[in-house]
Amino acid sequence: MSNQIIASADTQTLWAVIEDSPGVFKAPAATDAVLVTENMTIKQEREFLENRQRMPSLSKAGTIAGVYNAGEWSAKCYIQPSGAAGTAPVPGQLFKALMGRETVEAGTQVTYSPAKLGDAMPTISMIAVRGWDTYYISGAVVAKGSMAVKASGDDALLQCTFSGSFLRMRLAGTDSLAAAATVGATALTVADARRYDVGAHVVVGTD
Repeated sequence: MSNQIIASADTQTLWAVIEDSPGVFKAPAATDAVLVTENMTIKQEREFLENRQRMPSLSKAGTIAGVYNAGEWSAKCYIQPSGAAGTAPVPGQLFKALMGRETVEAGTQVTYSPAKLGDAMPTISMIAVRGWDTYYISGAVVAKGSMAVKASGDDALLQCTFSGSFLRMRLAGTDSLAAAATVGATALTVADARRYDVGAHVVVGTD
């Protein structure tokens, strides 16, 4: 019997990595994965402006698409030691983006400290998977991190809620093929291409 991957509303994973250039998407590695403990929040609104053109029609002219407003995101996850002294914990990339400074002492410890005046605050790229939908986020900042520390109950397992804003979001949704795919094809035609933003990535097999 072949293995199958079944997606549900509870299938949520986040990958986060510090960007080399602010706002320029950088693909995270498999080791940058963070399993969330609550539903992620990801949203970005776009401005739509009234079309004031006098049209030769009794119908009102459609709106004009404007700029994207800054997006908002949040994710909650466990703080997990790496298991090796001097190796960043999960989620180390989010901690670095939150605090601003990461100091690695090989074989000893990893510490995070507030950025100093003049330091450039890190920005991050993220891939967020919710069910069958995949979000590609660039230019994200971690503006807030909150942790509840208790000796019993769920809070005895240290968790942190990270939140902030981002510059741009691209979506790769789920749709059916408009025509059967052929071996060696370099393009796939779907029934509704509006479910995919330009710049999103779609994996077909091992390609």
